[in-house]
Amino acid sequence: MSTHGYIISAIAIMACITFLLRAIPFWLMRKKRVAFIDYLGFMMPPGIMIILVIYSINGLNYTGASSYLNMAVSCLSVVLLHHFFRNSLLSITLGTGIYIALGYWI
Repeated sequence: MSTHGYIISAIAIMACITFLLRAIPFWLMRKKRVAFIDYLGFMMPPGIMIILVIYSINGLNYTGASSYLNMAVSCLSVVLLHHFFRNSLLSITLGTGIYIALGYWI
């Protein structure tokens, strides 16, 4: 077998195993609705967003008052946009754009 064939077959085997490992829990739980799983499905998206925000804010370089202002205005804009429109993609995209625009202007 050539090197390319070996690499392709190894990737195919790894892809199949990964797919099966991710699909088996759903297949096993297809007829059971567990309250804990429903609770996790409800609470995980906001929890992940909070973790991402904390991680992003923690990694910023605060060298002056303008960096605090940029962060505060963009975070507030994301919260307000999401509150009014209930669209995550819109609020995250516009909040990022506001942060970048403030970074250039201030």
